[in-house]
Amino acid sequence: MEWEDFIRKGFEDAAIKYSLNWNRKEDRKLFLEWLNTCDARGGYPLLRTSYGGKKFKRNRVFGVCYGGERLDKYTYPILGLGECVWIENVPQHVIKRIEEETDSYEWLKKLLDNPGNPGGGEGMRKTTEVLRKIAERIRPDVVQLTSSLKNVIEAHEEALMTLGEDIDSLRDDVAELKKDVHDLKEELKKETDYEKLKRKIEAIKRDHKNIDELSKIMADLAKGRYDVTESEKRVLMDLIRETMMKI
Repeated sequence: MEWEDFIRKGFEDAAIKYSLNWNRKEDRKLFLEWLNTCDARGGYPLLRTSYGGKKFKRNRVFGVCYGGERLDKYTYPILGLGECVWIENVPQHVIKRIEEETDSYEWLKKLLDNPGNPGGGEGMRKTTEVLRKIAERIRPDVVQLTSSLKNVIEAHEEALMTLGEDIDSLRDDVAELKKDVHDLKEELKKETDYEKLKRKIEAIKRDHKNIDELSKIMADLAKGRYDVTESEKRVLMDLIRETMMKI
């Protein structure tokens, strides 16, 4: 299981047990009161519809009250960010707007507080009542799970970042090495043809044998059938002409 999938599964396991339901009027009121409570305590509500690039199931939205005053009795420390809430069956058009408008959720409060709207409510409950009802949906095993996730992430985050940088650097080195090897093979191939022809011509010049091959070598050089540079080609042609004149 991928690391992101593991974390998301932990989140959604909690949501299955403790999520508010948009389709229930009293749960929508609780969600509105949670938003207002977060603001009243000097916090900032952050809403997420996905993790690791994958949407939460059942049109769920995950909310965290970031910062502000905390009430220890009802604290839900998801990764240390603050008290949180789940709500599922959120309409698709609401999810889309949550994803697009992250600077403020005042529009969402108005939507939830409108009695003629499916997200309407009848006002705020007391802060302690809101937190109590949210806390009733939380179990110690969820708190323990999220605390463990936080510890694992903090322990491995720096190592994973360093590993990623090392892998990228290694990929670059391998690519450069492959290019160097290719260039070296090409260079060796050129030198091999040149040296081979040069030795052959010098052997004919020395032994006075296979003289008829000189014309064939010259013709092949002219047609570009050997992998030699222009300067090497001129040297070989001059060597062939010199050999023909001395034989």
